Amino acid sequence: ICVVVVATVLPYIFYTKGLEGVESGKASIIANVEPVVAALTGVVFFHETLSIWTLLGVACVLGGVILLAKGDDTCKETMQKCQVLNGFHLKLIAICTMFIDHLGYTLFPGDLWLRCVGRVAFPIFCFLIAEGCVYTHDRRKYALRLLAFALLSEIPFNLMNSGAVWDRYHQNVLWTLLTGALVCWLIDWALKNRRALAFVLTALVMAAAFYLLERLNTDYGGWGMLLVVMFYGVHRAPGGAVSKMIAQLFGLTFFSLAAMGGYVSIELWSLVALVPIWLYRGRQGYHSKPVQYGFYAFYPVHILVLSLIAMYRY
Repeated sequence: ICVVVVATVLPYIFYTKGLEGVESGKASIIANVEPVVAALTGVVFFHETLSIWTLLGVACVLGGVILLAKGDDTCKETMQKCQVLNGFHLKLIAICTMFIDHLGYTLFPGDLWLRCVGRVAFPIFCFLIAEGCVYTHDRRKYALRLLAFALLSEIPFNLMNSGAVWDRYHQNVLWTLLTGALVCWLIDWALKNRRALAFVLTALVMAAAFYLLERLNTDYGGWGMLLVVMFYGVHRAPGGAVSKMIAQLFGLTFFSLAAMGGYVSIELWSLVALVPIWLYRGRQGYHSKPVQYGFYAFYPVHILVLSLIAMYRY
């Protein structure tokens, strides 16, 4: 009786009644909350436990339903009013959260909350690299800058990671970001070429780059490279604000799990990075050569300082 009345008859009565005040398209979208209701019913009435996977699924379903039900035009107008951040602001957020992360890694390893805050930095850097790939006027100079600072950052990174000047088992994150940028431009070339051979070659290079980054054990490895590609692809792909936000949400969620071998970890805090990314209005903001190189130099300088303090402190 419960299955017939509660789970079948009453829901269809309420659904039909709701169609009187809601258009059928939105009603069908809102109906997707059914698995969420089922999960919460199990918790309330049958004392089931909510795993992190269930909570993540609930958040994704509810977020998608709300965004889609509002309509892409409405969401776009709302987002435009809320988008108050520019590229300069994103860089400040990224370097501040990165500093907090490395502060926890080097000086306060017992304070997990510092590492959680630090998870916000990498997705923002990946997003900024993707934006740079789109808007840079000189790809060669852009790549050479990343290469130069990747080389300059290697010794400071080694000191922070292992306490030694030379460490062939772990490489700094700028190698990951540089590879991501190069792969994005390769994809661009394949799309312009439009030949099967170009796409096959691009896929082979991507696979080789992924393997190489994993073997060299660069920070975030091949998955970090793919995160740059994801943000670049979402930017380039046609579609409205809602569809792109959902793509970024699922892409970053997948990265957060895949980068940790499928295990749930503090890496899921990286999803918080989507808040400033979604508040970005697509403008560069304050820009000058000293500021540009200052942001690049901050990475090797701050990890060198923190590493030396940690070495002499212990």
